[in-house]
Amino acid sequence: MSLNLEKSKSFVWQHFEKIKNKEDAMCSICQKNLKCVGGSTKGLHNHLNGVHNIIDIKRIINQQEAIRGNQIRQSLGTMNSNKS
Repeated sequence: MSLNLEKSKSFVWQHFEKIKNKEDAMCSICQKNLKCVGGSTKGLHNHLNGVHNIIDIKRIINQQEAIRGNQIRQSLGTMNSNKS
């Protein structure tokens, strides 16, 4: 028996079902069971990307924005230290 996790925010739950009373999830595409210990979805993301070539575009955009923000902060920090 599986339980669909509508409350979960990760996009992976569009392609996986949590197996009730276990720390496993079943891929709805290939029916492979994967561990999601402690609620971590990293392995599920890796499976979707590596096996089915499915990526979470929002996650990639957020990572790129974080990198860009860090680069801007570093640049501003360098500018401020040069003024001293």
